[in-house]
This record gives sequence, C-alpha cells and structure tokens, in this order.
Amino acid sequence: MIKILGIDDFSEIYNKRLVNDFPESEVKSLKKIIDMYKKDMYFVYGYYNENGELAGYAFFINDRTKDTVLLDYFAIVPEKRSSGIGSEFLGKIKEKIADSGNRLILEVENPEYAEDGPAKDYMIKRIGFYKKNDMNLSGVCFISAAYEFFQKSYRCT
Repeated sequence: MIKILGIDDFSEIYNKRLVNDFPESEVKSLKKIIDMYKKDMYFVYGYYNENGELAGYAFFINDRTKDTVLLDYFAIVPEKRSSGIGSEFLGKIKEKIADSGNRLILEVENPEYAEDGPAKDYMIKRIGFYKKNDMNLSGVCFISAAYEFFQKSYRCT
C-alpha cells in the first residue's frame, strides 16, 4: 500500500533509514526538507506491506509550476531488496504521478565518469533498474557540484 506521509512519519524514515541508505554528501538536511514540504515543494510516499511494515519510501521535489516531479530519494528497506518490491513501488509511483497530470523525472550518476569498482557497478545496476522499469533516458546531462560528476536525467513517458 502506498500512502502520502506527513512530517512526523517522513522524519522518522529520514532519521532511521534515509541517512543510512544514501551517502552523506547526497543527503539534504531534514530541516530543508521540512521547509520545502511546508511550502508545498516537497512530498513523501511510504510503501507498506500487508502487515503495515515499511517496505520502501520515496521523497519528491515539486517544481514551481507543479507539472514536473523530481524523485529525490527512492529506497527499499534492505531486507526487502531484490524481491520485486522496488519495481512494484516504482510502478505505483508512476501511476500516481501520471494520474495527477505531472511528469516524473529522476537523476542517476553517469558511470562513464566513475572509477572502476563497487561504486561504478552500483551506478550501472541503478540505471539498469530504471530502464527495466520503463524510465527513458532524456538525453539531459549536467554537472552537479555536490557530486562532482555528470548525471543523466530519466523521465517516465
């Protein structure tokens, strides 16, 4: 079951999960996320199994015109990974975003600019996951000072 979360629920996920699931350099402060949420520039979905346990979460940024939504953070809890839940959750997200009349975009690191090793392998795996789930390469590349390498943007069609 997918549900929209309020500040208390997403703050708990942020503190217990997000800060551990993403590199510190990629994590926005909870204060910044809450400030954006209060300005209707941010929202969060939780994905729960039939027992009401958190299986995954997704944090989003709304653009100012509200027609595009950026998937900011997407994660499945470690014990549920590689079980198909990520694809299921992303599919439900795509439906909800499309039903609202918005376009979904996300960004992934470009592995061409990474050194060989586990980090590059993970980048390739992430891109494969999104491609498998019908997210299409937009052709947009940019440099992010926060990550110091190119990223590619994907969007749902």
